[in-house]
Amino acid sequence: MRDPTRGGLATTLNEIAKSSGVGIEIEEGKVPVSEAVEWACEMLGLDYLYLANEGKLVAIVPEPEQPARRCHAQAPPRPGSSRDRTRNRRASR
Repeated sequence: MRDPTRGGLATTLNEIAKSSGVGIEIEEGKVPVSEAVEWACEMLGLDYLYLANEGKLVAIVPEPEQPARRCHAQAPPRPGSSRDRTRNRRASR
């Protein structure tokens, strides 16, 4: 488990990948992000994957447990939002 308060989700996943010797691919459309954060990032030219995330937790769980736990973290993209896409991003800059 990691705390993404500093550096955001992408930085946290990079740290996990580096310490584990693996690569991680982010399915960006499955990352729950509020419309307000999306709008602010678009206006300011920021990448929300690298923003601080206070009060959040990143946990890597064994594959057999993923379906039950994954449903708590996913939020479907709103139609027409910038997250309404199917592209994937790697956790690196």
